[in-house]
Amino acid sequence: MHIINIVITANGSTSNQPSASNMNELFWDPALAKVAENYTRSCVFAHNEARSTQFKAYSNYSMFTLGSTISVGENLYLTTRLESLDTLLKGLEAFYAEYQYFTYDSLACASGQQCGHYKQMVQGTTRYVGCGYTYCDVAYYPDLDKYYYNAVLLACDYSPGVSTVPYISGSPCSGCNSDRVCMNSTMCGGCPNPNYYYCADSTTSCTNFKNYCPTDPKCVFNSTSALCSLCRTTCNTCTNENININSTIKTCSNGIKTYDLNDEISSANNNNNNNFINPTLSPTIVPTNKPTNTPTIGINNNYCCHAYDTNRYEDRCNLLLTMNTCNDILYSRKCYWNNNSNNKCSTPSPTPSNAKYYCTSAGTRKKAACQLIDTQAECEYNTCTWQIYS
Repeated sequence: MHIINIVITANGSTSNQPSASNMNELFWDPALAKVAENYTRSCVFAHNEARSTQFKAYSNYSMFTLGSTISVGENLYLTTRLESLDTLLKGLEAFYAEYQYFTYDSLACASGQQCGHYKQMVQGTTRYVGCGYTYCDVAYYPDLDKYYYNAVLLACDYSPGVSTVPYISGSPCSGCNSDRVCMNSTMCGGCPNPNYYYCADSTTSCTNFKNYCPTDPKCVFNSTSALCSLCRTTCNTCTNENININSTIKTCSNGIKTYDLNDEISSANNNNNNNFINPTLSPTIVPTNKPTNTPTIGINNNYCCHAYDTNRYEDRCNLLLTMNTCNDILYSRKCYWNNNSNNKCSTPSPTPSNAKYYCTSAGTRKKAACQLIDTQAECEYNTCTWQIYS
């Protein structure tokens, strides 16, 4: 779906949008996919501010050698309507559909609308993408302070990320980088160039320091001069290391083929190009280290969680085994913690192993979501904190 939409934009077929002179073909990157997948496990519908740092941590999985600076863009999509995996593709369609609100000449977005997802999807300089998703029992949307049940959170991370100008308008392929080849008279394609970003200057200020680049010995990556690693193009660091980023790579490595865009589009139309990694399901294992504290009164098998609206929420409330989660603000209008005096607990819940413990987070953004978790294993799996009631 990514490839179809950027092809449509590149050749000028997107309504009211110009064709692109420098639209790069996208390659799947495992490191970006890992960052995206791991973040969706938080089930928080808000951008991952640490994605660039996390991407560096997974650099060994990446398709390319990271340079001095890293730019990672991100698109997120949340839905509670998942009839099949194809439903997630509607998220990508929603990103693309924002073109109708974007004016290229002024780079402006219509008032009250979003255009950032579209701009990232058709970012001409982007070469790599990785996506992941997670099924969430409960997902939290901080901007609206709202929760969504039985949701799916999709994240796609891109490198380089979005810039002010999504792409350079002009005849397709007329602005391709020197290491790219024009494919189907539409896009800048070919094999991945793993050293392209490695050899880039880390700042536009490098041109001001050209006369300070070491010449004897010449600049190489492990030089004692910081300029050799910060200004690898200006100081000819890669040239001295015999790395030519401008040559076209005709034979792809790592089993990657040179894609034919017609094949890609045909495959996409047959729903055979779903580039998503497998979903992450919530853990169901019990804690490995069970607390030994004696359960406090009111949080044991003499009590159970019920719904005010038994027709709609009873099954869901019955799954909550602790007073903490039953009485959580999220469920305060739906569930209540009841003792067995009225024989309402027809099937008493077993004493939960975490009776005196609960899951939480120091960060306010994740706190409510973490407090819904009932087991130590799942709590730690979602990078929350498992702690005793004080």
